[in-house]
Amino acid sequence: LAPISYTSWKSLGGDTAPLDFVSGTHLTMRNDANAVLTIRSFVNYRTPVNADSLYRSLFAQLSKRHVKHLVIDLRDNGGGSDDASNALLPYLTDVPVQPVNASRRRTISIAASLRKSFSTWGDASAIFAPADSLFMLGPGGMFIERAAPERFRPAPERFTGRVSVLTGKRNASGATMLIAVLQQIGARTGRLRVIGEETGGSAEGPTAGQVLFLTLPSSDVRVRVPLKRADVNVTNAVSGFGVFPDIDATETLDDFRARRDVAMDAAIHIPWAKSSSPLSPIGGLMIGVLEYRDYQSGRRVLLPTWQHMSPMAERGAVRAAAFRERVVYDDGPGNTIYSTNEIRVVGNLWIEGEASETPDTLRIVARTVVGPDTVLTLRGSGMDDNKPVEFRYTVTLGARVSRRLKEFRMPGGPWEYRHEYRFTREPTGRVN
Repeated sequence: LAPISYTSWKSLGGDTAPLDFVSGTHLTMRNDANAVLTIRSFVNYRTPVNADSLYRSLFAQLSKRHVKHLVIDLRDNGGGSDDASNALLPYLTDVPVQPVNASRRRTISIAASLRKSFSTWGDASAIFAPADSLFMLGPGGMFIERAAPERFRPAPERFTGRVSVLTGKRNASGATMLIAVLQQIGARTGRLRVIGEETGGSAEGPTAGQVLFLTLPSSDVRVRVPLKRADVNVTNAVSGFGVFPDIDATETLDDFRARRDVAMDAAIHIPWAKSSSPLSPIGGLMIGVLEYRDYQSGRRVLLPTWQHMSPMAERGAVRAAAFRERVVYDDGPGNTIYSTNEIRVVGNLWIEGEASETPDTLRIVARTVVGPDTVLTLRGSGMDDNKPVEFRYTVTLGARVSRRLKEFRMPGGPWEYRHEYRFTREPTGRVN
């Protein structure tokens, strides 16, 4: 669509009222087995309500109706108040859960000469100069709050069926923190899954909670200066990123035009059994390295790397053997590289490439079982360093190990090393 002016944008119709927790939360019964709990905001300070009372009433209805599957739609939720997000946990966990670790601050005393330049909310004196006794000095000179982090016990009305949590790019702040905790509960219990798109925000925790506002004198631009770092109590976060979904249901432009809700269709229709694809064992997060041979110098280079694999949904079903691969490379301070790819295995073909691109197709010429892992040998042809070559990939797929060795050779020449991805998954699932 053609761009429009700010004046035109302001004249557009639609609901422009700010969302609150109470007005953005509602329960819908799709049928006897499925219900949808939509929570569009956790903002609970403009029109405050008792979050636990609201959830208790909603989950009592689910129990009364004997609902087996609950879809929690958080896609519009950008966060808000801790009480609204944390109060949901007792209704979804079977064991006590601590969503965050103790908060940290770089400083606990702001000079009086600086305070007049800042504004904030709440008790300014407690924010600018809290008592030293409330903190202990931690690693790196950070001040850690002494107060024990809050723990939440399962509620008597907790939901015991299966839960699908719908996520999207609008998720941030407390919404993303909650989703990260829920995903860890799902990994442990097998009865909760995250479906949709990669979230915004930070799965490892934001700098928020206590914020100073500074208006720059020359431009009148107001900037935020966060004081606290909240660390989410999860072991599956990739630094600098949100939550990656268990089932990828990324909305395409065609989906939007057709008003097709891929994530909701996936939640309702996709079975809970794991995909039968050979890629299924390496689903989820793994940590490792990319080792490659530099084109110019010929030397071997190592990059810390993370891999996430998730089956892809399309129109209410898992697309035939298709997985979304997300790879994060740590290429030094301030240089994080992120890429996505689609991979699917169809018969003896290994097909890579985004749907909008011409895919690369390799032949699977050998399959070998080595202990608990499957090793595939792939062959194909293409270009390397602007020269036509033959490729050979050796791919290891396992629940604890994922490896991909790429070799090439000129016509009639020997096989030469190009690069190798090597990933592992710890028994605890820890990757950060």
